[in-house]
Amino acid sequence: MSEKTKPVRTFRAGGVTASVWINVVDKDGAQVKLPSIRITRTYRDADGFKETSRFAVGDLPKVQLVAAKAYEHLAMGGQDDAAGGAET
Repeated sequence: MSEKTKPVRTFRAGGVTASVWINVVDKDGAQVKLPSIRITRTYRDADGFKETSRFAVGDLPKVQLVAAKAYEHLAMGGQDDAAGGAET
């Protein structure tokens, strides 16, 4: 069984989460790190906790906050994090 990949950094505001991922691809014989961001909202229904990428109007300030934190992290050179931290 292969090891599950984890985000290098996670930012949370209530039930909204932005996860920073680093994808390594080969380009012209060199490995290039390409960061990406995944924003989700966690909710609970009768079957337990689930995630969605759909947001209500009231979630948008939280989406803006976690997106800005993820961008700040990458803009400040944090894409090389190896430990996989989380921030609330």
